[in-house]
Amino acid sequence: MMLSGTLFALRLLGPTLGFLLSSLCLNFYEDPFYDPGYGTKDPRWIGAWWLGFIILETRRNKITNRATEGHVESHETFEQEPNFDLPLFRRSSKVNGIVGYYVLLPKYMEMQFKQSASKASLYSGPAGLVGMQLGILFGGIAIRKFKPRPRVMTGGIVIAESFSFIALILCMLITCPVPEMTGTSSITQPDFNLQNDCNTDCLCTTKVYTPVCGPDGKSTYFSPCHAGCTGYNKTGKKEYFTDCKCVHNTTGHIITGDASKSYCGFECQWLITFVVVLSLGKLVSSTARVANALVTLRCVDPEDKSLALGALSGVFSLLGKELFITHNKS
Repeated sequence: MMLSGTLFALRLLGPTLGFLLSSLCLNFYEDPFYDPGYGTKDPRWIGAWWLGFIILETRRNKITNRATEGHVESHETFEQEPNFDLPLFRRSSKVNGIVGYYVLLPKYMEMQFKQSASKASLYSGPAGLVGMQLGILFGGIAIRKFKPRPRVMTGGIVIAESFSFIALILCMLITCPVPEMTGTSSITQPDFNLQNDCNTDCLCTTKVYTPVCGPDGKSTYFSPCHAGCTGYNKTGKKEYFTDCKCVHNTTGHIITGDASKSYCGFECQWLITFVVVLSLGKLVSSTARVANALVTLRCVDPEDKSLALGALSGVFSLLGKELFITHNKS
């Protein structure tokens, strides 16, 4: 089982390297030969998402597919074996329930913790996947050393998955305060009015989000237009708008002043805690991966073990990941 644990861990090496490559590529602008005039933390930044595909395509090896004979009798045996079907249903249901969370995790971290797309990809990818690799290896070592009975293994699976569930709940509770947009009571309001007396005649649009920070250092405005700015200046790398008639000073009064071209300072110390809890949840949950495979293999005949693992992976992808993607497209 140490070999199985090593193989499962190596399967995660690809996604880990993929997230690292994504983090690297997103540091470059969509057009690497063009300087947009703003950095990776600006909401208008679009990283070179396409660059990774080109790099991987140049390294891809051609694989010759070989036809394989069907195993009709084996498939019929699987369909009549509840001890094989139930773990399959459980794993597919689990993936269908949480795959969306992991797929959108980089975007969640980018918005919740105000990280750049590159850093969000770095934190959400390798941080969690390394924990999963270690968990799989630890699980394989433990099974090889202690050789637990099937009932003990299934109990360990329940405990590991329960810990993962608790970790996900804790991650939902670890949040940063939502920065308020001046002119609204919450940045998450579905309907808000950013117009006031000082920018009524500016005909501002909300189609382009270009946040600026007022002179008080904490008031963020949707755009320079909504801040009532009429001038622009640049000193070195610092860009700011001038003659802004809707900005607030430190006492909360509306004045005419300057606004910097960025979010206001955002301090949140919960990012590391979030990553640690998420990684621990993945680590503990992954210790059950080898046990899951063992339980599945013990439900089929020795000659059908390879086919069982293949069928498990195929149905797992079809009913888990693909079902989630199809549901969200509809």
